[in-house]
Amino acid sequence: AARQWGRVGITANCVAPSLDVLGIPHDVDDPVPLALGRVPGLDGLVAVITALLGPAGDAVTGTTLIVDGGVVMAP
Repeated sequence: AARQWGRVGITANCVAPSLDVLGIPHDVDDPVPLALGRVPGLDGLVAVITALLGPAGDAVTGTTLIVDGGVVMAP
């Protein structure tokens, strides 16, 4: 989608929040340490989406932004 629609100025991205950000309970026996020391709330998720929809987002396309406070990180 990003390649197809980018030529006409449409960006295509994915925002992937963790269950914690969405406030969905889940069973985790050993919580993963967070790079930020906290899980961003819905305000943080909304801020990321707002940035993508604004002028700053016109240079970002074809990517997935993981909004989880650093739970999913490659070592």
